[in-house]
Amino acid sequence: MNYRYLHFSLFFALVFCISGNTYGQTSISGIINNYTPVTGVNTACNYVAVSSTAGFAIGEKVLLIQMKGASVNGAQSNAFGTITSYGNSGNYEFNEVYDIQGLLVYLKYTILKTYDPQGLQLVTIPQYGDVNITGVLTATPWNGSIGGVLVFESSGIVTFNADINVEGLGFKGGDRSPANTLNTCSYGAGTWYAALNTVGYGAKGESISSFIAGRESAQANQASGGGGGHSSNTGAGGGANYGKGGIGGSQSNKPTGGGCNIFGVGSKGMGGVALASNYSNAINKIFLGGGGGGGQQNNYTAPGPPFGIGATAGNPGGGIVIIRASTIVGNGYNIFAAGYNNNSLNAATLVGFSNGVKRSWGDSGGGGGAGGAVLLSTSNYASSILNVDVRGGRGDTVFTEIEINLGPGGGGGGGVLWVSNPTMDPNIIAKTTGGVTGISWNTAFPTVCGCSFGSAAGDPGVVLNNLVISENSTAFSPCFPTPVTLLKYAGKQVEDKIYLNWVTTSEVNNDYFIIEKSSDDLNYKYLAKLTGKGNNNVISQYSYIDESPLSGLNYYRLKQYDYNQKEYILGYVSIDFSETVIEKIYPNPFTNELIVESSDILDKSSTSIKIINLLGVELTANYQFDGRIIKIDANTLSKGIYYLHLLCGDSVEIRKIIKE
Repeated sequence: MNYRYLHFSLFFALVFCISGNTYGQTSISGIINNYTPVTGVNTACNYVAVSSTAGFAIGEKVLLIQMKGASVNGAQSNAFGTITSYGNSGNYEFNEVYDIQGLLVYLKYTILKTYDPQGLQLVTIPQYGDVNITGVLTATPWNGSIGGVLVFESSGIVTFNADINVEGLGFKGGDRSPANTLNTCSYGAGTWYAALNTVGYGAKGESISSFIAGRESAQANQASGGGGGHSSNTGAGGGANYGKGGIGGSQSNKPTGGGCNIFGVGSKGMGGVALASNYSNAINKIFLGGGGGGGQQNNYTAPGPPFGIGATAGNPGGGIVIIRASTIVGNGYNIFAAGYNNNSLNAATLVGFSNGVKRSWGDSGGGGGAGGAVLLSTSNYASSILNVDVRGGRGDTVFTEIEINLGPGGGGGGGVLWVSNPTMDPNIIAKTTGGVTGISWNTAFPTVCGCSFGSAAGDPGVVLNNLVISENSTAFSPCFPTPVTLLKYAGKQVEDKIYLNWVTTSEVNNDYFIIEKSSDDLNYKYLAKLTGKGNNNVISQYSYIDESPLSGLNYYRLKQYDYNQKEYILGYVSIDFSETVIEKIYPNPFTNELIVESSDILDKSSTSIKIINLLGVELTANYQFDGRIIKIDANTLSKGIYYLHLLCGDSVEIRKIIKE
């Protein structure tokens, strides 16, 4: 027998705002998730401490996901920013809220992975039947504590009639260097880190590793974040995800001589580190796209070109999208999870853009953000095209009207599309390329070069198959008392039935119990309802007989409901039921003849009957076989209680019989 207690969960109604759709679809758009920072994790009692419980409810499905937590080399060398440990960064799992007490959110299923409060957040997972995306669906941008993730589940069909867009909602790009008038090739060369806002050094892009205080700027990457531009007009590096980020560009020679660091590594911003090794079902981590590094500037003046724009900041990476559905109908729409500055934004309308391309005037360019991650758990795309964009963002282009070409930004690395199909579905069109480099343009010498000047594109991302979303199905026992104090919950096989019984020592507002039954410990169905005792402090005993047990293991879940219909799961019991030979004995009590009905035709040579009295003495009785029926002549027996033993091969079944 297997026995365990579990926590409780409250039934709740999920109320949808249904538009006038003919087929009763739920229409969704905008931001559908709620987010809260997680400040602590207690695995002993299976809860997370949060900053706020607003928007969270008992019984609601949630995503626990850690955005940061990696460790990096902190030396003043070209090894700065290389990852020494991934830690808990990228760990995630689906779970369910079973209780909320103050700022503690208790989870229904045992926490599967390890976590710490470095960018750890709890996100609601809305549950739908058929769902219709009628307006652009997006997420709260990552702000260092929460956001960057769009997640929902549908038990039916997800129909796209608008795009999903989390482009550029991932890790932030680094800021450009402070305004200054230094114009020299000497400062910064070979400086791998510097403090934030130090003159001459663009900031590193945000990544899966928290920044080291006093080392937030200069050319080395910060894990998956691109390094900042520095020295005179050196471009910044691109962020990384599956693919690594590209290196920033150099300032070029003047056509008449001079200039800095032609095409060498020198002080160029380095690209972020690729995270490809973590994307597998064995490790099962997922990441936001890394931010690009910020450009270096030394000609910044008041607003307005040709020199008013100055350097550009690094670009943010793409966000994360997770959809679990029965069917997805793409209708030719898009999931944008690319690094910022690709194709979904109308960049031409923004300050610092020209013809849709982000650019600097008179200084260097920021690095491109990396593509994000899109997880699609469905096997059916209904022969309808869905476009998924996890490309790295382009590095920033630079313009000048003097005799040198300036350093453009490196491209961001490509992200990940991860699908549950064993092979790529032909209805998905994936874009996973790394971001292209920025270009350096010189209007004074337009024929000299319009090229990358040593900057590099980001490496491509990938499409992965056989996605298994991280999720535990093992329920956790509560660490706090339930309204009903359960002393015992047990069961056993008696003859061809299973007898369940439980004992309570106190009950508070106990309306009734529900017994549910399952053959697999996963899918439970209603079996019986028993009225509770309301409020009492005495021992109370309850029992129920399952007269139709299943062959093999039978699982029984015991639930309790308050008068306000709040539900608690009190425990589980499992009984391994063995088929019995005796199906019926009748009449019982009997007078002269007793009939035993078996489950099959009995072999006379290996079957016998014994009648034993209460003193253990075997008595004589005549019986005869008739197929599945045994007729016993009990005329010679006195009135009283006896035990009938049916011996069938090596097995013995015993039944109590009474003669009147």
